[in-house]
Amino acid sequence: MGSVGRNRAVAILLDPTSRSINSDVVTDGTKYCRCPRLLLPTAETMPLLNSIPAQVKPLVIVSVATTVVLLSVVSYSHLKRMIPVNTKRLRVKLPKNLALWRSPGEDVDDEDSEAIWRTLDPLLRQHGLEQWIYGGLSYLDAPGDSVRMPRGYAYIGPSRASGEGNVGTARSLSRMQYLNATFRIVRTKDGHDVTVRPIRLGNEGIEHLRILRKIATGPLALLSNNHTLPMAGTIDFEDVTLGIFPLTGNDMDRAFKFWPKNSVGDVVDMILQALEGLAFLHEQRIAHRDANISNFVVEYHPESLRTMTVATSRPRVYIVDFETSVAFPEELPFESCVCVGVPTGETITEWARALPPEVTSRELYSPFKLDVWQFGYSFTGSYTYRTTIAVIDDILINLVNDDVGHRPSAKEALSMLRSVVSKMAPIDLLIPPTVTR
Repeated sequence: MGSVGRNRAVAILLDPTSRSINSDVVTDGTKYCRCPRLLLPTAETMPLLNSIPAQVKPLVIVSVATTVVLLSVVSYSHLKRMIPVNTKRLRVKLPKNLALWRSPGEDVDDEDSEAIWRTLDPLLRQHGLEQWIYGGLSYLDAPGDSVRMPRGYAYIGPSRASGEGNVGTARSLSRMQYLNATFRIVRTKDGHDVTVRPIRLGNEGIEHLRILRKIATGPLALLSNNHTLPMAGTIDFEDVTLGIFPLTGNDMDRAFKFWPKNSVGDVVDMILQALEGLAFLHEQRIAHRDANISNFVVEYHPESLRTMTVATSRPRVYIVDFETSVAFPEELPFESCVCVGVPTGETITEWARALPPEVTSRELYSPFKLDVWQFGYSFTGSYTYRTTIAVIDDILINLVNDDVGHRPSAKEALSMLRSVVSKMAPIDLLIPPTVTR
């Protein structure tokens, strides 16, 4: 019997019309699919089997059996994805509120934190998302220790391309640390890494979600002066909304200290972008109210001081974490947009950061001027960053002016700083800053 005949025999053996043992899968009374069936010889296939030479017949039978087993395995895996997750049962296992989600136990590394995301794993997988692997001590490792596919939100600087060490290299993009249980990194089916975090839980987070849908999606998200990190999508089930966001390279806080060898020009460009982002939010009558530089992220650190050359491209800065944000009607005059008391959010019940005098006085205050003070204080208060260029440092120091009347708005600070920098040669900013703690 030639190869054509043998192939035809195998084809007939795998023909779904052949006599077989059926195996229907029924869950909760609903038939979802029919699994591959165990095929048995029929009157049509027996002559073909008998015509196969004896020395070849075992190989053919083994090949057919192997194929059937593989089809069964593949079908079972596909079946698991097809069966809907029981979201009502899943919701019962999740925290009752966002504060408990953020800190489900005494230690962020404890079992309670990981239990939340193990509970969500079937739902995430149904949406084609594979969680990064928990590596202990708040670290998450990329699946297979592989580097993500580029997507425009995280890069490494050319001076770190050699991969020596872990800091700032491609390896650092496959191992990241989280600060609380509301943050998880997952990988999409096409190999891109994104972050997932709860936005709405019951009656909590409704304003947060509304703000994100306004500025992190749709037409406003396309504006170049909008530095809000885009929301790529949501997973909605029961009374829960999970937000999906691009995974970025680093937070802006590291630009001022630690390992990056950023020049004054590198950092001033980030400050300009951050002020531009705040000015955009304020034009939309949105105040962030937690505008610490830890809530600004960057694609990478230029580290111009490592090469002593002016960077030809700059990383984009994004604003994240709008949990404490407040939105006013767009037609409301700026002077009428006021708040009172310490900013709080569903997961932030006690405020730990420094605050300007107007907030602690319990008087009505402008949340937009609060944003400016918070941003400035985060690199001039807890530690002191100086560009060593007096005219620039004066502008940055004035961001934390205790007198609200003399403290500039984000738009004013942006205009003043941009005017000064535009008159300077880029090489004049290729200098190291001074940082004191």
